[in-house]
Amino acid sequence: MAEPFYADFDGLPSRTNGREAWVYSGGVWREINSTSHGANSQPLSKQSFDQCFPNTPPLPPEAFKDS
Repeated sequence: MAEPFYADFDGLPSRTNGREAWVYSGGVWREINSTSHGANSQPLSKQSFDQCFPNTPPLPPEAFKDS
């Protein structure tokens, strides 16, 4: 499995691998529709992601388990 990439989803930190997408909003990570994510996100490098979203916690353990 490829490492999920970093993205800005409508101003929110997110990660996706193309089949599964997660967004951090309201203090929690939640899974969202990957098609919606693809249409409304901007890929970021890890460095840009960390600069834009410096206090984002790690993904939950269940993220990308089946992808």
